[in-house]
This record gives sequence, structure tokens and C-alpha cells, in this order.
Amino acid sequence: MCFRAMRGLPLPARSLTTFLIESIMARLIAAEQIIICNYVWMANHLHMQLYSLNASALNSFHAQLKKRLTDFLKRFLASSSLRFWGL
Repeated sequence: MCFRAMRGLPLPARSLTTFLIESIMARLIAAEQIIICNYVWMANHLHMQLYSLNASALNSFHAQLKKRLTDFLKRFLASSSLRFWGL
């Protein structure tokens, strides 16, 4: 899975940021039948290797990860709307 932000993530590169992103991912893999094999967060995009026997779980994970990250960024930036992800 790979998806791209329109611009860099507006987050400081600190252990707290890593913790927040990984906690979002952990809650999602607990809800879906997903195994994350490997991932790398870049400044404006993500590379992630996932495994699941359920293709719809992969689609749901992808959509929910983007949604929860956007919701977190809206709260962090005190914004009521945010168009963040590219096509």
C-alpha cells in the first residue's frame, strides 16, 4: 500500500508523533484481520507491506488509516476541514 499527501505531513519528527501514528495503526489492525509486515513513513507518503486473507479488510484498513490520520491532523491544526490526501 502506498498513498501520498498533497504536501508534507505537518507533524514534528519526534517520538510522540511516531507513537500517535503507530497507535492509530494498532487500533486498526486490532479491528481488521491485517498483518503489517513492514512500513516506512516518509515526509509526504507511506510505504506499507500488508498481509490479509480478506481483501475487503485491506481496503477498509487503507480508508480508515487515511480518515483517522486526517481527523487527528484536523484536531492538531485546529481546523474544521482539511483536504490532505492526493489522488
